[in-house]
Amino acid sequence: GYYRPLTIEGTDDVLIDLLQTGITQPGERLAELEVPVHCIWGEEDAWIPLDQGREVARIVPGARLTVIPGEGHCPMETAPNIFNPLLLEGLVY
Repeated sequence: GYYRPLTIEGTDDVLIDLLQTGITQPGERLAELEVPVHCIWGEEDAWIPLDQGREVARIVPGARLTVIPGEGHCPMETAPNIFNPLLLEGLVY
């Protein structure tokens, strides 16, 4: 499941750019979003720390942050029983 997206043309360029620039801070353009945003964050995320989730939620107008205790970077995989209901709350049919 992880391999297929890596085969999309241009993905390697984006990954190399990300690694070279080291840009990991939320961009200020997030303040321009006009859609509902629900940040679901693992409390123990070592890749993108919780402080960045808090910053995203602060920057995006009306954004909501939910922290899943004890989880890391991929709570959708490690805690789907908690993550999935949170995700479904925000979907509009």
